[in-house]
Amino acid sequence: MMLLLDSGNSRLKATLVTRDAAGLWQYAGEPVALAHNTVVTALPAWLASLPRQPLQGAIGVNVAGVLAAERIAAVLLAHGIDTIDWQTPGDATLGLRNGYRTPTQLGADRWMGLVGIWTSVAVQTAPAPGPQPRQLVSFGTATTVDTISPDGVFVGGLIVPGWNLMRDALAQRTAQLPTAAGVVLDFPADTHDAITSGIAAAQAGAVLRQWMIARARFGTAPALYITGGASDAVVNEIAQLLALSGVTAPLERIAHPVLDGLRAVLRQRAATAPGA
Repeated sequence: MMLLLDSGNSRLKATLVTRDAAGLWQYAGEPVALAHNTVVTALPAWLASLPRQPLQGAIGVNVAGVLAAERIAAVLLAHGIDTIDWQTPGDATLGLRNGYRTPTQLGADRWMGLVGIWTSVAVQTAPAPGPQPRQLVSFGTATTVDTISPDGVFVGGLIVPGWNLMRDALAQRTAQLPTAAGVVLDFPADTHDAITSGIAAAQAGAVLRQWMIARARFGTAPALYITGGASDAVVNEIAQLLALSGVTAPLERIAHPVLDGLRAVLRQRAATAPGA
């Protein structure tokens, strides 16, 4: 069994993979999500609840800083894992080429999420004939909108303050606005609804901008893949904007693209190992 780790800005996601009869790495259960300040107690408790099988190692990405990595490493050391194979962006991974001006400056989680949609079965059966652009929209602490060209190059993307950052900034940096708990409406007539609707519009507008630019650049509609815990409130807004633009574009939800990318790396290693 191997441990997959996605150490993001706000929390750590962890899951196990195990080899099936064909030798392919498969998920052994649903990922767990732990706040970074609980890792020293919550991660050992989760590991203790797992089947009594030895862990062969751990592979992951970390964008939460050195302290978060040290906490995770200390916990895993007590479970017999003395190193973590932290993945970092390079020029290419599994056939996906990195078009960032300085590839190593790209966030490791963004890169591995792109590897996840590039290699996933869902993407390979995307609902359009022939190669098409692919866009991964991740709604987390920050919202990212990243684009892969039809020939497999990450051409760049946006970083936008996430839903909660936008909401909290309005509450903290203004004298009169509340921490909004409204609903998304076309014409809000209440301050909470106005803030909530404005945030949804800003998030969806960033997605639509990139979608339209990619369609114009590549001459075909991009496939949209949505992930992240803050995505529920804005997905309908994205669909509405696309519809108002006269576009029918399926929005596919991807639960864990970063973990999918890590699993793909393991699968590639297994396939190329001596005796495979």
